[in-house]
Amino acid sequence: MFDSGLYAAGRYAAGKTDYPAWPTEVFLEISNICDLKCAMCPTFSPLNPNRFKNLQAEYRGLMKLEAFDEHLREVLSHANVVHAFGYGEPTIHPNFRQLISQLGRSGVWVDFFTHGMHLSQELCDFLVEEGVGQVTVSFSGATREDYESVYLGGNFERVLEGLKRLEATKKAKGTNYPEIHINSIAFKHHVRELPVFVELMHGVGVSRINLKPLATYDPIPELHQHSSLLSSPEEKDALHAAERRAKELGVELKVSIAPAPDKGKKEAQERQRRHKGKSISDEVIPLMEIPQRAKQAQQKLIFQKGGAPLKERSREREILSPVHETMGLGHKQPSCNEPLSTLYIDLNGNARPCCFANGKHVALGQIREHSGAEIWRSDAFRLLQEQAEQRRYPKALCEMCIKASSYPRIPESRFLETLLMLFSSHPQNLLPWWFLVAFAATTWARLLPWPYRANFLNKVHKSLLWVGLARRRPKGYR
Repeated sequence: MFDSGLYAAGRYAAGKTDYPAWPTEVFLEISNICDLKCAMCPTFSPLNPNRFKNLQAEYRGLMKLEAFDEHLREVLSHANVVHAFGYGEPTIHPNFRQLISQLGRSGVWVDFFTHGMHLSQELCDFLVEEGVGQVTVSFSGATREDYESVYLGGNFERVLEGLKRLEATKKAKGTNYPEIHINSIAFKHHVRELPVFVELMHGVGVSRINLKPLATYDPIPELHQHSSLLSSPEEKDALHAAERRAKELGVELKVSIAPAPDKGKKEAQERQRRHKGKSISDEVIPLMEIPQRAKQAQQKLIFQKGGAPLKERSREREILSPVHETMGLGHKQPSCNEPLSTLYIDLNGNARPCCFANGKHVALGQIREHSGAEIWRSDAFRLLQEQAEQRRYPKALCEMCIKASSYPRIPESRFLETLLMLFSSHPQNLLPWWFLVAFAATTWARLLPWPYRANFLNKVHKSLLWVGLARRRPKGYR
């Protein structure tokens, strides 16, 4: 539970608004390099002619063990959940296990994203014994051809074997953790085979599948016509069949895509809204041609040298201030709650409000220079929170996310989802009183003003977390 003294110390000097004393959710950029070259990734895709420029825009590498100094540990000691990944592959870190162990000693719920290519027996044993809460694997495609056409360098069978191995290890240890989740991207070919994919994932122990929209970019026209809007009759039928099958198998299928209207002007507008650029190519590239196109594009790329040294450029961050332009939400757009609950620390120690925020030019502080308390209670964070309360957000950090409405919509639902994740593999197995606690808390929170609502939910969340953390340990684990 929150310590009342720390909570009081977290109140701002003005005393007019009661913001949360500490972030409850922390993202750590364990790695921003990857050993796959997925076609849809704007940073690592060989289809992107700007790939080397993007790679050189940031200092690339792996988080050092020394990063877990007093400044960072202070934040972790008050957090509920830590996501240990960043925009890279965390399992290639040579000290990945030591990093996860250090997080576990902080008493937080730990999860991470991975492409799933390195789930060896040794790693599976470690994840189960360490009590990691959740592993989310990026995986789209019901066949080897569908998967390997976009996850360039990936191996379909190897990922499936790793998932089976992790599920078998959990059963052998008598625990449901880590839960295995799948993040899937709504390619047209993937949506058409979604019922088959649900069956496939159930067979390897997956408890939840998240279907996310495909973001397309100007420099990668090969994928522009592969994004599903769930608008065609074929796609709608496949989605409904997948939802029915998922319910029968006890797999949670969460679709984070609002189906677009039928063919016409509104569908074109929806496609443009999801596109990260100005122009969309009409050329339809067959899926099986994408690996060959990637190979040809990679041969044409010339490495460009020049510019400021990487280490110097990585530290060039303005601190958010009133001079930075803001943008308001539309009339029907819900507010984003991330500034009240989340702290993202990148590889170089720069702080952002969340994993979605663009951190190329603006930051909220430097964890190597200031303590977690100083950053969270800084003028920059206070400014961000005050702007968010007025439904305005800094363009330098939030523009792309706000335009695409890709931020978390309702804070109450995130709280409830985390509770369900903590106490059961499947929501229908939840004891009624746990549901009543969550329902009562979220209902009461709706009656509170915006910043007080987040503070109340954070307190309840942290109180219940202690029980959840104890329940995720395998039987006989010491």
